[in-house]
Amino acid sequence: MTRATARRRSHYERHAQRWVRGDARALVAALTSVPRSGPWTGAAATADYTGDFSIYPRNDLAVRTWAAQIAPEPGWPDKKDKAFAPMWTGMASPDRTALHTQALSTLT
Repeated sequence: MTRATARRRSHYERHAQRWVRGDARALVAALTSVPRSGPWTGAAATADYTGDFSIYPRNDLAVRTWAAQIAPEPGWPDKKDKAFAPMWTGMASPDRTALHTQALSTLT
C-alpha cells in the first residue's frame, strides 16, 4: 500500500461512522476533506451512496464535455449557462437509477 493510500484509508477509518449517519451535504463536505479528493468526487460519490442526486455536480465541466460528445444534437448551453443542469437531468426519468446510469454512461 502506498503512503498516500494509507493516509486516505486512515482518514476514512477515523471518520467513517460519523459520515454514514450524516446528511448528503455534510457527507460531501466530509469527503472533500479526504486528501486528494475534491468537490466533484465528494458530490458524485455521495449522490451514488445516498441516492440524493440533488447534490450531483451536473454543471461540472467533465459532465458538460462528455454530454456534448455523446449527444451533440440538443445544442448544449455554454459552460457558464446554468440551463445545462436541468436540460441534462431532464433527459433521464425521475427515477434515481436512470440518472445514475446516465451520469455513469456520460463519464465513461
